[in-house]
Amino acid sequence: MKTIDGLRSAGVVAALVAGLVAGSAPAPALAADSSPRLGWGGLQGAWTTKVSILVACGNPGNVRRTFDALNNFHAGGTSSETGAGVPPSLRSPSVGTWYRIGRRSYYSSFVFLRFDAAGVHLGSQEITRVIRLAPDGMSYDADSSVTLKDTSGNVLGPPTCAVEKGTRFG
Repeated sequence: MKTIDGLRSAGVVAALVAGLVAGSAPAPALAADSSPRLGWGGLQGAWTTKVSILVACGNPGNVRRTFDALNNFHAGGTSSETGAGVPPSLRSPSVGTWYRIGRRSYYSSFVFLRFDAAGVHLGSQEITRVIRLAPDGMSYDADSSVTLKDTSGNVLGPPTCAVEKGTRFG
């Protein structure tokens, strides 16, 4: 099981772990949220996102840098993402999964490949996050943990943390 370090949503993660220990994993996010504006389901859809990389985990007021990203949460629990935090020549688009862990709370993870300026594959970057959907379903806040890995899958240093603010597109 993956862990998420430095997230403000530790209670949500603890509830997820308790459910797994009890033998009942969270159901995929296929059911519609209770918001009347969301006839197709809570998080599903296209989002524009502001991602802020933190100087230190657990301190959302101390931001190293902020960049834009595009996120798609597809029916069935898959996702795709691309962001402006790294030039497109140095990373692949991402692929991932998502599922509901609470009434308007979701867990998402995605991965992309990293390359140097000469195009040599350096490894991957994995992002895990807990997403909190606003009651109207038109925005979300998230806490994220970012892990770098080499081409053999070895973790390169401690995780970096980020916060996100997403707005539904369209």
